[in-house]
Amino acid sequence: MSTTHPTPSTFEDAMKMTESILRTSSYMLERGSIESEVEQLVVGAYRKASGRGRTFSRNDLYVRVMDSFPKEAGELLMTMAHKRAAGEPLQYLVGYQFFLNHEYEVTPDVLIPRPETEILVYEVAQHFKRQIAQPKYGIEIGLGSGCISIELLKLFPELRICASEASLGAIEVATRNSNKILGADSDRLKIFQTKDESQVLEV
Repeated sequence: MSTTHPTPSTFEDAMKMTESILRTSSYMLERGSIESEVEQLVVGAYRKASGRGRTFSRNDLYVRVMDSFPKEAGELLMTMAHKRAAGEPLQYLVGYQFFLNHEYEVTPDVLIPRPETEILVYEVAQHFKRQIAQPKYGIEIGLGSGCISIELLKLFPELRICASEASLGAIEVATRNSNKILGADSDRLKIFQTKDESQVLEV
């Protein structure tokens, strides 16, 4: 994998080099979030290259700031930094997005969960919590990453949801998210691939 920069030797180098790349981008300078995105890119590249997954966090980054940065992670980071400077969404590069209390896998097969959607799920949950009878059945059309259904299933143990999704790639992402977050309860989310969304109503 070729890059226009040498690979960083330490975590500190990784952050400095990533920041240098992002600061060449007028898009990133206008956003004004370079420092935060540097951290997320470095963590994301290390997690992908090392297989550490969610066990490596921002805190770990600063604890290990002078430790050596693996070559494979460095090569990946440089590629990710250039793509981000060109405007590619951060979440697609690092492969995840936090939504309410959980971390969701995201890929270009799904829309990136939005803060406005968090508000929607929160308000729906508050409405149901005020009811005497808790929700038992739900339908979601266009499942995407699964964040809406999964959060509601996590909050309401008697709830079961039937969801439709046209994209096989999105179904695979949602299934992984469901298995990771719901665990043994993932069978409470039934997913159907369909191009005719009215079919889900017949299930």
